[in-house]
Amino acid sequence: MNRKLEMLPAPECRNRQCPDNWIHFNSSCYYFSHRKSAWNASSLYCSLRGTHLLIINNEQEQQFAALETRDRRFWVGLTDHSSQNKWQWVDGTDYETSPKFWMPGEPSSHHESCVHLWTDGLWNDAPCTGKEFFICEMEIQQ
Repeated sequence: MNRKLEMLPAPECRNRQCPDNWIHFNSSCYYFSHRKSAWNASSLYCSLRGTHLLIINNEQEQQFAALETRDRRFWVGLTDHSSQNKWQWVDGTDYETSPKFWMPGEPSSHHESCVHLWTDGLWNDAPCTGKEFFICEMEIQQ
């Protein structure tokens, strides 16, 4: 009986446009890492898979990410590497016109050039060399 059950196809309940271990939400797929790494290594991990670190485009996406991170810190694709206090999304999304979800008092330091979701889901700038979990995002091709 067990052998026959193993031969059955997997249920069709997940979104077939997202790879295994990715979560579908709205028009994107998201990978929440299980291992920590520095921001640059996290960004490279995503880009080698044809994706990028999470870009937060609206309040719904912010709430989704905050809910999924559950009291752990995760890198997102926002940095001021190239120019102090000139924040840029890794995919070129305009930071100035995009919604912002900074913790009170953030961004705070010229030594903190990368952004992660804090344990409550709000944004915090931090040293890029710190090791955190990370979120990759892949837009679904329509």
